[in-house]
Amino acid sequence: RRDVEGQRADVDRKSVAALSELAAAEATASEALAKVDLLEVEKAQLAGALREMQAERDRADHLLGDNRVLIGELATTREELLKAEEVLAECPPAEVMAAQAAGLAEMEQTVDGARRKMEEVEESNRRLEGELTEVLV
Repeated sequence: RRDVEGQRADVDRKSVAALSELAAAEATASEALAKVDLLEVEKAQLAGALREMQAERDRADHLLGDNRVLIGELATTREELLKAEEVLAECPPAEVMAAQAAGLAEMEQTVDGARRKMEEVEESNRRLEGELTEVLV
């Protein structure tokens, strides 16, 4: 009987030890599952961050394309400006152009004065012709 009771006590100790090991294993498994859950959350967060980064990269690519277009337009504008500067360099200085403009305005006034004189002379000629016609009739 003592042998049986000793064996039973031995089995009970082994059972308690096994249950303790099982509880420890369950705790370890629970911790591992919690870590897996955290990793899943982190994975989802990283996937979201990756999508945001890809969207940012797409926006940056779009802006880069826009900048390339603007750089092309700027180069064209620069070429046009250089051509305009060349044309401007061939023009006489502003003082000369101002003097030419003043001379042109003076000539226009002279032409206008001459035109008025001519109109006056023509009007005088018509009056004289009318008077001459009356005298001859």
